[in-house]
Amino acid sequence: MNMKTKYMQLFVIFSLLLLFQGCSTKEQTRDTRPSNQASTDSSTPAAIRSEQAKIPKIITDQDKLLLIEHLPLNVNYTQAKKLFPYLSHTTAEGNSTYLESKGLTEAFLDMKVFSHKARIELNFKDDRLYSYYYSINLLNKKTASELYEKIWCFYTERYGKPNWETKNSESNYISHSSFWNSENYAVVLTNNIFPAKCILSWGFQRR
Repeated sequence: MNMKTKYMQLFVIFSLLLLFQGCSTKEQTRDTRPSNQASTDSSTPAAIRSEQAKIPKIITDQDKLLLIEHLPLNVNYTQAKKLFPYLSHTTAEGNSTYLESKGLTEAFLDMKVFSHKARIELNFKDDRLYSYYYSINLLNKKTASELYEKIWCFYTERYGKPNWETKNSESNYISHSSFWNSENYAVVLTNNIFPAKCILSWGFQRR
């Protein structure tokens, strides 16, 4: 074997060693990435991670129509705030100091439902949730009627045939309401029809 051939063999062996070392380094990097992620996650205190895991994900319109399953009545404000960190502070119900003196307060949050911005009003009595309602304002009559029918069908399928009432006022205002009764709460759906707009509202209240 001449010297040139020997050097060529050594060069090939050395190149192969470098190649294997490079693959090993990449594999080690790939293996360590999940552990780095885990160490980042573990920086969150276990107690907080445990509480976060208990918070349900309210994503779909059905989740929102059945919010009562995630936010039951009689919870206090702190419990509601855990479910909705962006819930406003409580204020006197209706900005009435008299009602506040009776232990009545309210808090608000905004949420998209059926691609419409809705506001939810949560009502507390002595820091216990006794009712809450969604409301969607400034709807035209066609859109309000379609949404009313969609929500009406959803609750009727779930709770059965509702009671209903229609109110007329002297100011050309009409409201159509439906009521469903569950064991511990009532569901109310109302379409408030004004000459220039409609306000659709629905929610849950103590029986």
